[in-house]
Amino acid sequence: MAREATFPAMPDTPYPEPIAQAVLAAFGAARLTRDYAALLFNRPLEKDAAIRRIMATLDNAGKPHSYSSAEKLVEADPTYAAYCATVREAEVHLEEARAHAWAARLMAEMAARPELPRTTP
Repeated sequence: MAREATFPAMPDTPYPEPIAQAVLAAFGAARLTRDYAALLFNRPLEKDAAIRRIMATLDNAGKPHSYSSAEKLVEADPTYAAYCATVREAEVHLEEARAHAWAARLMAEMAARPELPRTTP
């Protein structure tokens, strides 16, 4: 999942630049939330497909794997392992986008309220 480090300004917006940046950051976080939720929704299907792939192989005794033995080996399936890595990466990107949106919102608040202190105590 690719994401932009910064969000471009909104064209033809009635909002001042800091507020536009906060809106875009919130939209970016919302998009990543949707993508992450879709990945989580498909996880049981991906796991079941991996288990079925393992069940189609033979164990050390030359017999097909049972469901329970295949379930124990599911993390070793390369396709499922890649899927899990994608889910973990999506979660990291989502948290980064949320942090970016939070920081952009604070910047917009500071720009909209000049009476707020500009330095930390």
